Amino acid sequence: MIHPAPNPIASLIVTIIAVSLSLCSSYICLVDIFRPERRVRGGDKQRWAVIVVFGSVIGQLLYWYQGKEN
Repeated sequence: MIHPAPNPIASLIVTIIAVSLSLCSSYICLVDIFRPERRVRGGDKQRWAVIVVFGSVIGQLLYWYQGKEN
């Protein structure tokens, strides 16, 4: 059975949605990191910001599960 080629417009839309969600999530993490009352593990907010920005989804997950001090 031959599968039809993927629709390039649908692929583009899915890619745009994925990138938008990732950027939104990064923004939310950065706003949370730099809140004055927020404490992070290690005390270095700039380091966590770099991890979130350059670590993409993995960096964001690391921050939410390991970086925040409650």
